[in-house]
Amino acid sequence: MNKQFLSVSAVALTLLVPNVTFAQEMNPIDNCRENTDGKKDRIACLEAALRTYIGDTNSIATADSSDQVTAMPNKDQPTGLGAEQVVARNQTISETDAKNSEKDVIASLTDFAVTRSGTYVFFLDNGQIWKQKPADSNRFRLSKKRDYTVKVSQGALSGYRLEIEEMRRSMLVERIK
Repeated sequence: MNKQFLSVSAVALTLLVPNVTFAQEMNPIDNCRENTDGKKDRIACLEAALRTYIGDTNSIATADSSDQVTAMPNKDQPTGLGAEQVVARNQTISETDAKNSEKDVIASLTDFAVTRSGTYVFFLDNGQIWKQKPADSNRFRLSKKRDYTVKVSQGALSGYRLEIEEMRRSMLVERIK
């Protein structure tokens, strides 16, 4: 009976010891509490565990002897399930913004006309002619005596928007020439 109890105990201990170390690796806070003596050692242990968790030694704030923060995180990188989607979405958004800034046309308005239906036709200084779409319900008055700067950009889904910068008004347009 004693031999059987001792052998079962030995097997249980050998199975428990790896689980204890695995549990310590999984909970670095408890590991640092148990294996350090002072506050500074515990902070250093927690910082090392955080660096290991994040995987970047330059992104952790470090404290000097006066306990003031000397460095801030470089960039928040998402971790965990679905992190690659967040990174891909952020890259796609920045690429789209860069492409849109290249596609925007900023020009001066040389002339404009109003059609019978009340929509505008815009003549730009770069030779382009844009017409307000009939589906656009924005109605406003422009003065021939003023100079206007316009910005034409691609819409979110489709089409184009012409923004009169002095009035901070925009409308749906289509290019004629």
